[in-house]
Amino acid sequence: RSRGLGDVYKRQNQLKVVVPIRNIGDGELQIRVQTSFLNLEKQPIGDDTNRRLEIIAPGMTKNHTVISTKAEARDWVMRIGPN
Repeated sequence: RSRGLGDVYKRQNQLKVVVPIRNIGDGELQIRVQTSFLNLEKQPIGDDTNRRLEIIAPGMTKNHTVISTKAEARDWVMRIGPN
């Protein structure tokens, strides 16, 4: 579980999150990434992404980018796990 990493900013009443994910292993990395957006009170607002598949080659970094669909998004939680 990852929280508070990456570049976060407001644009057109949407919250955009960009988190670099790096594969430091010797083999291909297959992970699932899901982001949940939260309000000012850190409560979920029902704005969750699907569990997206990311495939990252050894030694590579991929920027995972998500944008909220609701204007009340003020924070986020990202879950990263194996595929």
